[in-house]
Amino acid sequence: MCAIAIIELTEYMFNRQEFEKHTDIDLFFFENKKVNLNKINGMNGIIFCSNHEAESAELFNLILSIKKDSSIPMWTFLKNYQPLTKKNILHLGVLDNFSEKTPMDEMAIMVKNTMNIVYTIQDKRKGNSQPLATSKKIDLNPLNLEVVVQGEKIGLTKIEYALVDYLYQNVNQTCTYEEIYSYIWNGSCEGKLKQYKVSNVLFHLRNKLKDHGKSPQIFKTIRSIGYMLNDSIIE
Repeated sequence: MCAIAIIELTEYMFNRQEFEKHTDIDLFFFENKKVNLNKINGMNGIIFCSNHEAESAELFNLILSIKKDSSIPMWTFLKNYQPLTKKNILHLGVLDNFSEKTPMDEMAIMVKNTMNIVYTIQDKRKGNSQPLATSKKIDLNPLNLEVVVQGEKIGLTKIEYALVDYLYQNVNQTCTYEEIYSYIWNGSCEGKLKQYKVSNVLFHLRNKLKDHGKSPQIFKTIRSIGYMLNDSIIE
């Protein structure tokens, strides 16, 4: 039987009875200030509960602290969070962001299905001591608004980070000026102004890469169309 930790950043109505109706998973509740990481590491998964975005930095810190020593599956149960913040949380390695609109029975089934997959795979790997090969040329740190290139951290503004985030989600694919502008500013404007604003952000990003000895061509210009995050040139 699996055990899931429910970590509440503030008091949040998590319908334990309804969740447990649809699964045999055991739930253990923790308040954020009383979280014992040793106990958490004994769990099979974690669901973080937060009911306002003012707690996002606290949530990021918790996720990163646990990820340092564990590959435990994690989810969030969020209320009143902006879409961009939710995407940043996913980049930290959280499997899914549930909301108050998610039926509790669906949440229970999704968590249980993930547990079944994770632990079936682990069982199959038992006895195989060969480590899995991993390679990460570029990464994002939403907590500190940084892009990490070849292990070096480069600090960004919120707008710069949003632009890199969108290109990162579509790595090695062309992203148009319209798509980028809409993602960053959540709206539309006249064509030339749109292109100018996006190009201006890219100009400053490339300068930051140069200042850190990195190739500005990571951000490739697709003439008259937009940009591409080209990670193939990173050694």
